[in-house]
Amino acid sequence: IKVGDVIGKGALLVDGTIPIYDDSGSLINSHEVHADAEVFAQTVHCFQKEIPLSIIEKTRTGHLRKGSYVSILGNTFFFMLPLKNGQLWEIVKEEKQFHFFDKFYLPIHYGGLSAYEYKKYERYYTQGEAEKIGERSMQEYIEKLSEKGIQILGSDGKIEFNESEWTYTGTITVIENIAIEDRPVGIDEEN
Repeated sequence: IKVGDVIGKGALLVDGTIPIYDDSGSLINSHEVHADAEVFAQTVHCFQKEIPLSIIEKTRTGHLRKGSYVSILGNTFFFMLPLKNGQLWEIVKEEKQFHFFDKFYLPIHYGGLSAYEYKKYERYYTQGEAEKIGERSMQEYIEKLSEKGIQILGSDGKIEFNESEWTYTGTITVIENIAIEDRPVGIDEEN
């Protein structure tokens, strides 16, 4: 194998067989030793991400309820008119801790509550949104490869639509150590 050759999975690149020749150049014996090498090759990783056609989102209706609460030693008391069943509410609380001076805090928390009514709806992804989701996922995959010390040469991807989902497929060209130990020393192969 030399630089630039195309190799397949399982190709023997480093051999631990030491041939012993006589003075005439004939092979008289061989010894097996543990071969160790770093073999770097340009490889291609394939990437695929399935993205659903739609997402459930929520939007606030404009209805707002205010209230307050106090929490003493883990027991919380809410002061707000009850929320109606069947409606969806997002509750936001602003919390403060009761204290004396600047450094003496008590286990008493209090604050205000804001309840925002919202409704859920299904929204379909545009091609651009689906493509951004796929690109972001592939970028996360590339970052994981980089963390392993794999050198990234380049990448490309594309988004495709089918009846049930968006599919983002891409390829990432890298240089990585492909050396794996094929067989332990002492096991002979038959030709």
